Amino acid sequence: MIKNKRLFVLVLLSIIVQMIFLNFSSLEMSRFPFLDGVPLTSSRMLTYQYLLYWYFPVIVMSFYFSGNLREAIRFKGIPYITRRYSKNMFMMKQFLSMFLSLVFFISFQFLIFRLFKVNTYDLSVDTYTYMMVIYVGSLVVMFSIQMYMELLFKSEIAQLIVSIYILVPTLLSAEFQKTAMLSNYFFLSNYAMGLRNGLNDWDFLSSNIVNSSYGMIGIMLLEILLVWLSIQRFKKLDIM
Repeated sequence: MIKNKRLFVLVLLSIIVQMIFLNFSSLEMSRFPFLDGVPLTSSRMLTYQYLLYWYFPVIVMSFYFSGNLREAIRFKGIPYITRRYSKNMFMMKQFLSMFLSLVFFISFQFLIFRLFKVNTYDLSVDTYTYMMVIYVGSLVVMFSIQMYMELLFKSEIAQLIVSIYILVPTLLSAEFQKTAMLSNYFFLSNYAMGLRNGLNDWDFLSSNIVNSSYGMIGIMLLEILLVWLSIQRFKKLDIM
């Protein structure tokens, strides 16, 4: 519990730090740069800069969610299942808890940038809304993968797998675009970035390497699958 309180504060601080550093950077970005993500560029240094600013709060959120499922199973699972006889509902509550926490973090992130970010260019309200929805959906699926992996491996390994899954494709998407563009649809980080899903069509930084509409459908189907797989896996665990 103390760990979660500290990490909760750390997530909020990471978002504030993100805003401060982006305010002092010379990078081209919209009013809400966490929705822009990382553009496809031939400059590795530029890619690393965008990635560092975008990924910093995401990795801190990953630490916040890491181990929560195992801790819930250990301390709450037996009493809950004993009283209600439902592993399905217990697992659904864990996914809902993760979703609500994530919505709070991203709402805070939106508010911080709305109040303090000096934008270099702006987009329409409809565009920002769609970018926000697919950004939230992408992160929900990423952390759902992490939760499912915790049912198979240790929490640290689950987090490492998800971190690699986010970082490596983000850095290599420029290469995939040249040789195997369809492979970009397998990487959730592309959906979360307005500069890659075609929603932010600003000048030379934008690259439409995935279709945002297909991405939304894929995210919803994948989340349903992950919840179902997690429930099935949890049913096989002997926690009594």
